[in-house]
Amino acid sequence: MCLAQTGAPAAHMSGELIAELDESILAQYQACWNQVSPSDFNPDDNPVHYKPKLKMSYAPDGSLRDKPVLLNVPTDPHEKKIAATALQVAKSPACNPLKIPAKFAPYYDDWKVSILSFAPDDVSDASAEPSGFFPSLGASIENLLNSIKKAL
Repeated sequence: MCLAQTGAPAAHMSGELIAELDESILAQYQACWNQVSPSDFNPDDNPVHYKPKLKMSYAPDGSLRDKPVLLNVPTDPHEKKIAATALQVAKSPACNPLKIPAKFAPYYDDWKVSILSFAPDDVSDASAEPSGFFPSLGASIENLLNSIKKAL
């Protein structure tokens, strides 16, 4: 079966819209992430450099379409705790479904699959600017390129 494409190709999000959506998603997951105690990750107070990366698949209403997938599975026991917590936060009923602003509905193909990177240091200082806790811009660009390839 072949579906013919009619009319103009679907529009894709601009860099500005991507940043705005990233900020919205960040704020929602940040609230759940900040409920975690930093000592849960790092009882020895050593620097933790591991940032779990999760592949997230969303339905158009912002709910999870599939279970989150951990892309960088750790071997270190402390890092395993961080990874488990990131998965727990990503599936938390308090953070799901995401509240996706209506203006992003036409761009669903651009955000339906995102890569999230959870930074343990964001837990230790809730007032700090989030560092690496956002759907990656690279994933959005990758989604855009894949959409273009499919259209060709």
